[in-house]
Amino acid sequence: MRKAHRGLLTALLSASVFGFAHTATAAEITMATWGGKFGETFQKNMIEPFEKQSGHKVKMIFGGSLSNKQQVAAQKDKPQIDVLMMARADALDAFRRDLTEALDPKEIPMLNDLTAMGKLMIGDKIVGGGLWAYGWGILYRTDKVKFDITSWADLWDPRLKNSVALPSPKYGESMFLVAVNRIAGGKEPNMDAGFGRIQAMKDNAILEFDGSVAVVKQFTQGEAPVVPIISITASIPIGEGVPAKFVVPKEGAPGMIDVISLVKGAPNAKAAKEFLNFAISAPAIGPTCITLKVNCVNSKVPEDKSVLISNATLQALYAVDDVIINDNKGAWLERWAKDISPILKK
Repeated sequence: MRKAHRGLLTALLSASVFGFAHTATAAEITMATWGGKFGETFQKNMIEPFEKQSGHKVKMIFGGSLSNKQQVAAQKDKPQIDVLMMARADALDAFRRDLTEALDPKEIPMLNDLTAMGKLMIGDKIVGGGLWAYGWGILYRTDKVKFDITSWADLWDPRLKNSVALPSPKYGESMFLVAVNRIAGGKEPNMDAGFGRIQAMKDNAILEFDGSVAVVKQFTQGEAPVVPIISITASIPIGEGVPAKFVVPKEGAPGMIDVISLVKGAPNAKAAKEFLNFAISAPAIGPTCITLKVNCVNSKVPEDKSVLISNATLQALYAVDDVIINDNKGAWLERWAKDISPILKK
């Protein structure tokens, strides 16, 4: 497997990399993105080669998809961020709120290499360039859980008492709540069934999380042996050798993409477009997807058979209406704080 990875990396890195003439006036591009392993991977595969080729500099600031979008919204009258990485629903909402700009393939030609899934569209406008696709599932410690988890319903199994970490609606576009609501017979935006079902998990649930970094640490240390989570995050502890398994529940799960967008009125728009173009190119995003163990949406990148969800499985995952998510997430967060957070205060 390692030889296959090296061969794939070599093919990507030896691909035709479009050149940049060093700009007379170098810019410092600011990108809001995720931290931890994500930031480390971007630095190696995107930022360092881009800086070397272009003469520009790229500074990363770290946060979650929602919090980064909120930061851009707070700076709307005087933008300080150029490029923004977000989950799909946040990216659509950002464009609708006039926080980001449509992307022009004439200015960003690498958009033409993206699959249909990889082009985030509103009408005929591309509002985000796809980075990768992934899906929801359940990550669990095989050394601590003594049975095979195959279903969302297993999260309520008495054998998982004091074992399950709960993702709040801030994490992963509220898709855990959506998934539970659906298996409980509900249909978004009415989440009564889902909230009731999660409340019934009080004996098994031990903590809640809003982001990836802390819960990966808790999982790795054995503090949270079972975590409903996205595959891109699940791959981190598995890749580090933690005895663990990730499963897409038999009832199905939501599928998602993350994208990179251009902030409207970006202070370094020209350089930011150059960086965005480089970031989604096969030589940059290919090694990034291999490291993060996610499904690449650049058509020039061969499928990595070692990812946690195959492309075929990914295609079978269900999509959720992003407008419903954006219109109701605030109310769901308020209800979560009232009905779910208290059950974790044991």
